Amino acid sequence: MADFTSTDLLDPTPPVPGESERAAVAARAGRLVRRRRYLQGAGALGAVVVMAVGVGVLATGGSSSSPGAQRIQAADSGAVAAPIVTAPTAPPATTPVPGTPAASVGQDGSVATAVPVPGTPAASVAPTAVTVSGHVSNVPAGATLTLTLSGSGGTFTAVADAAGNFSVGNIPTGDYTGTWEWVSADGTASAAGRVPGLSLTADQDVSFSV
Repeated sequence: MADFTSTDLLDPTPPVPGESERAAVAARAGRLVRRRRYLQGAGALGAVVVMAVGVGVLATGGSSSSPGAQRIQAADSGAVAAPIVTAPTAPPATTPVPGTPAASVGQDGSVATAVPVPGTPAASVAPTAVTVSGHVSNVPAGATLTLTLSGSGGTFTAVADAAGNFSVGNIPTGDYTGTWEWVSADGTASAAGRVPGLSLTADQDVSFSV
């Protein structure tokens, strides 16, 4: 076999495929085509299912978001992106207008305004200083009468006029003792007395006779 060549491998009478062999080959080719089409259809159906699931998740995320927050979900073929959540935005600070009801902001962003109840009286504030006035009767003609109030807030004096009227103001509230004294015009006669204890919490009329 020293002179062996590739020509020696050729079959001088190669077999010729008959009808049955060609039919088998055609049937095999048809099965491969159908299988490829089936796989292509299954892939397309899977992509549609994934997209439908992504749209459903996106719709569910949007409807369940809390007030003031935005929830975004994206879907592509074969994968669903993680949700992105942004923090609620706080309402802008406002400057209250004098004379308007106060407003409060709840945790959900709602604003509640306190409305005053009609007919509710305003709270009264106790005075810190009062006025004592009055009339003194039976003062001798021409005599000068002086009233002195002494107590927790200090000492205060008032001189009655010719008609016997007097008034002294800006007296701090508290307990006081009053004394009076009149002196004649020529200084030869005088008299003195006491005014019952006074508890001053508001302007008061102190009239008495000597």
